[in-house]
Amino acid sequence: MSAFNVSVVIPSYQHGHLLERAVYSAIRAGAGEVVIVDDCSTDATERIGRALAKAPEILYLRNPFHAGTIYSRNRAVYAATYDLIVPLDADDQLIALHPLVDAWQPGHWVYGGWMENYETIEPPPVGMLARKELGWVTMLFYRSDFNMVGGYNPIFAIGNEIWQLQRALYAAGVMPVRVDDVVFERNTDAPRTERARAWAHVIKPLIEDMYPMPEGVR
Repeated sequence: MSAFNVSVVIPSYQHGHLLERAVYSAIRAGAGEVVIVDDCSTDATERIGRALAKAPEILYLRNPFHAGTIYSRNRAVYAATYDLIVPLDADDQLIALHPLVDAWQPGHWVYGGWMENYETIEPPPVGMLARKELGWVTMLFYRSDFNMVGGYNPIFAIGNEIWQLQRALYAAGVMPVRVDDVVFERNTDAPRTERARAWAHVIKPLIEDMYPMPEGVR
């Protein structure tokens, strides 16, 4: 299969034991490049990342200090070779890129379904964006659109940066496109998920104020 002109960006902190699986899943799915940003891990991430980066399509970067997921996500996007970007968490696996690439057009970003606990989860309708993120972190967007809205906002560092980015894109007129295909497999053990939900009562009014949804979409 020919590679797509897409960079898959993977922040990693203490996920050395899962990093190869995530990277190779992206390569199998057709990524033209994989960018790893190691957030100063103390496990085997650096050794594994540097070994993976011997392949020309894999770039490994290491933060000089533990800067957090949002910094690592943003750094990976800015370092990418290609303008079409697909984020992937280091404990997830990419299943398919082609549905996202085929559906993308300028002025849009694309999301799809996923696997979770061996079950297929259908992508939610666009209106769900009023209450939560669509499809978690793995989506396809154009880097200039990402830059236009300022990337992932560090205000939302407690785990709501995905919802923040999607709402920011929507508020800026970059429209979501839903595809029915399963595009990734999600790890459901991530502690950040519960932390993000616990702060929803604080985050939701902030997002509503900063990134309002258009009338009629709710």
